[in-house]
Amino acid sequence: MKKFILLILLTLFITGCGPKKEEFVPGTIDDETDIKEISDIFTIAIDEEGIKRTRLDLTITNNGDKDYYLEDWYRLEKKEDGKWYKLKTKHSFGSFLMSELYSVGESKIFSDFGGWEPIYGELPNGEYRIIRGFYEPEKEDVKYYAAGEFSIKEI
Repeated sequence: MKKFILLILLTLFITGCGPKKEEFVPGTIDDETDIKEISDIFTIAIDEEGIKRTRLDLTITNNGDKDYYLEDWYRLEKKEDGKWYKLKTKHSFGSFLMSELYSVGESKIFSDFGGWEPIYGELPNGEYRIIRGFYEPEKEDVKYYAAGEFSIKEI
């Protein structure tokens, strides 16, 4: 019986003193970005007046000479010491955007884009960019990336 109680106490001690799960801190960076080339086929224009800590207003434009699909995901990155880093997320999340066809020259305005608080939390002050991917309809495996940069300041 003493061995059993000792085993339980030892197990509780070991599990309680092990490494703690890393807590999410809003706006903290993860690995350096794996997106090294930003295309100018699409532009993401950020409305400076529409920037908030949990969302922003933006316009996405197809500047190319053909139609493209905008992929159904986005990612936020933060600039630190001249390099871009992916932001950590609170948890894994599925895509909730729809792939959307953009015709040549087409622009779409998004008010209140993001609502990323459940994913990234409120962003602290800093330099950020939103990344979106796109592809040609007949070449889904060939991907391009667009970025829109913005700053979070005392809001």
